[in-house]
Amino acid sequence: MASVPLSNGVRTNLLSLQGTADLLAVSQNRLATGKKVNGALDDPLNYFTSRGLSDRAESVEGILNGLSNGIQTLKAADKALEAISKALNSAKGIINQVAADSASSANRATASAATLGFGGAAVIGTTTVTGTAAAGGLATSIANGDTIILTPAVGAATTVTFAGLTATSTVNDVISQINTQTNGAYNAVVANGSITITSAGTSPVTVTGTAKAALLGAPALVSSVVNAPTRAKIDSYAAQFNEQLTSIAQLAQDASFNGQNLLNALTSFKVAFNEVTSGTASSSTTLAGKDVSLAALGVSVVSATTAVAADFAAQTSTIESAVKTVQSYQTEFGNKLSLIQNRESFAKGLVDVLKTGADTLVNADPNLEAANVLALQTRQQLSQQALSLSVQSDQAVLRLFQ
Repeated sequence: MASVPLSNGVRTNLLSLQGTADLLAVSQNRLATGKKVNGALDDPLNYFTSRGLSDRAESVEGILNGLSNGIQTLKAADKALEAISKALNSAKGIINQVAADSASSANRATASAATLGFGGAAVIGTTTVTGTAAAGGLATSIANGDTIILTPAVGAATTVTFAGLTATSTVNDVISQINTQTNGAYNAVVANGSITITSAGTSPVTVTGTAKAALLGAPALVSSVVNAPTRAKIDSYAAQFNEQLTSIAQLAQDASFNGQNLLNALTSFKVAFNEVTSGTASSSTTLAGKDVSLAALGVSVVSATTAVAADFAAQTSTIESAVKTVQSYQTEFGNKLSLIQNRESFAKGLVDVLKTGADTLVNADPNLEAANVLALQTRQQLSQQALSLSVQSDQAVLRLFQ
């Protein structure tokens, strides 16, 4: 197709109009896409720099997910530790209640006092036995090999077997053998012509044995429980106490978040602080699990049916120590939480910086591009007017030949 010759004025105005249209198309495209750099051909340096910043922002956002999981795992563990601490304090409160009831005479068990032989009388709270304390020795009815069996309502029986007694043995020889063989569990003394045996424990004691008749006469004596709640109350306290301790294991088991449980000594995992390179993060922290089982805390349940007040009192120091241990775990987890939250705040700020930097390199300024469109549209209209004038000049030459 043959080209159409154009005058210099028309050609100049046409080129100007084409240039304006190209610029207008660029600005309109930027407004439509929101970007001034849409690919590597537009601006290779800005394009690839922006893409690198965006890629790192995505990596840091992935780190934020791990930080969030670490924070929530720590919070779940702390909630459980707080509940465990309350359970331990409740158990300690039960111990205090047992002690308070033990100090109250209204809570003591009733005494069962039998009439003793030889005119002796039972002493409430002790086991009293009587025998002949005549000058020079005991009644000849006590022989070597005879026994006294002291059986508490709670605990093992203690058997005293007499040996080495002779016709010249005195009552002191008898009480010496009782005290030696009972090893502090009972204390025998001579008082007003009788042998008095006092239990160191708080349970009722029944006296039996082949030497009982010689020392007691026919009946046996069941002593009263001194400064101890009734059996029913003790059993109730034991059930409450054990329930509080049992809840500790349940609380530890339920402290899991997203499959991670810091109240399991076997649990240990890292929380990454930056992007993983070469298979690992260059900065991180390790969250190590804590064993809060009863065995690890050093506390134990009491017997549900045979516990005595002393069994509760013996737990006081271990429970106080367990509370301190739990509090130390809470402090450690709190420090870890503060550290991870600080890194989370930093990571969020870094993501914002990276995204802003990436956008600045490739995003278009809508206000600037809108102004460019208006200016280019005005220039386009002026160019069209100029082109029209140039064409009119050519037509004026044609009219000379008419």
